[in-house]
Amino acid sequence: IRDLIATGTGYGNSGAYVLSQFGNNTLQWEEQTMTNLGLDFGLWNDRLSGNVDVYQRTTDKLFTSINLSAAAGAGTGLSGNNGSLENKGIEVALRLKVFRGKDFNLEVFGNVAYNENKYTDIISTPDGNNNVIDENGGMINEYWVVPYAGVNPANGELLFVAADGSLTETPNDVDRRRSG
Repeated sequence: IRDLIATGTGYGNSGAYVLSQFGNNTLQWEEQTMTNLGLDFGLWNDRLSGNVDVYQRTTDKLFTSINLSAAAGAGTGLSGNNGSLENKGIEVALRLKVFRGKDFNLEVFGNVAYNENKYTDIISTPDGNNNVIDENGGMINEYWVVPYAGVNPANGELLFVAADGSLTETPNDVDRRRSG
């Protein structure tokens, strides 16, 4: 990625060319390692059939935004390689042939999947960015918010759960935390 220049406003509201994005000549492709174990089956002359897949994928050299100080003069992020991500899960698909006739067949299909992802090596953003947080052990774009607790019936104001577990109508940044 190269430095990008854009038009903007300069001194005295005059037109100017400004640096809009820093280039990154160390940028690399993401690298993935995947393990997948699957089982396809058919029972009772394929009346019941399906498959089960268990997988784990690790992505290294993630293409993400790396935080920069706003004093750098071109935004607060640099596109680059930052950390690793692990995805693992299970997928199950089933097919049941309920009725087989000469002119009519009835089959039922269903599937279910579970996926878990987590950062395993990333430069964290512990203060959150746009109400999401990226930190080791956390999920991608996990919400970084003050938990909502309902409405105060006495005055109609919103209630939130503070970091110490008490209810408050005036939360602050100390009360923000991961939603997971």
